[in-house]
Amino acid sequence: MERKDFIRKGLMGTGMFVASASVGNVIKNDIDELKELDVIGFNHLPNTESKVKANTVLHKADTRGHANHGWLDSHHSFSFANYYNPDRMHFGVLRVLNDDRVDGGKGFGRHPHDNMEIISIPLEGDLEHKDSMDNVAVIKHGDIQAMSAGTGIFHSEYNKNEDQDAKFLQIWLFPKTKNVTPRYDQLTLNVEDRHNNLQQVLSPNPDDAGVWINQDAWFHMGKFDKDFSIEYKLKNPANGVYAFVLKGDITIEDHELNQRDGLGIWDTNSISIKANTQDAEVLLMEVPMSV
Repeated sequence: MERKDFIRKGLMGTGMFVASASVGNVIKNDIDELKELDVIGFNHLPNTESKVKANTVLHKADTRGHANHGWLDSHHSFSFANYYNPDRMHFGVLRVLNDDRVDGGKGFGRHPHDNMEIISIPLEGDLEHKDSMDNVAVIKHGDIQAMSAGTGIFHSEYNKNEDQDAKFLQIWLFPKTKNVTPRYDQLTLNVEDRHNNLQQVLSPNPDDAGVWINQDAWFHMGKFDKDFSIEYKLKNPANGVYAFVLKGDITIEDHELNQRDGLGIWDTNSISIKANTQDAEVLLMEVPMSV
């Protein structure tokens, strides 16, 4: 798919969702927004409930924040909207990891973002995207979408199908550089390339595999046969890796993880991964641990 650049200046937001019927009538809501946040440091350090090693933090699936708005059922790995946990503000520059289910025909109305890298990974169904430069696109399983919000954009996202749910991951990263020219990127990937392999789906390089963003981050996705093992080597040893299990059971560095568990590791050059069930799936997010 052709990559598209677009510009939108003078918008409000600081990376938060705002519901709006028009630019002149902006209303905050408690569904999809970031609260005011003083970033003193990047709290990737383990808390008492999740400490398993000095360089590791574990977030079990059933400890995530949860908000059910009827049409939107969302689980938050990090503090978001009305879910606040001081031990779960972010992992390095990874600020938001939401696991969302959207009812048929429903979705997020037109709203602005700025100075945030926003990644959407559909897991089931189809989402229709519209933005402030009149771009219209549908993202589905196998696609990945990235927006560098920069100086500001408006967009909306709806479940395109009336008769089925849409499920997707909504991921936000703090940008490497603020106030850049906004940019939209979307690609359809060959999901077969992640069979017993770690398929790169995002990077900071426009000529590299996957979409690209304004941050020194690399995302990979893998789908493995039972008992298959693989090693992931970090692109930058100063980075950390946050692993999110999409399906099945996986062991990472001797930590047994189940579906929708998250594990963050830093101060390492590589991590080992082993699938304990057939067709186990994982998303790896390598991110800087500081700005």
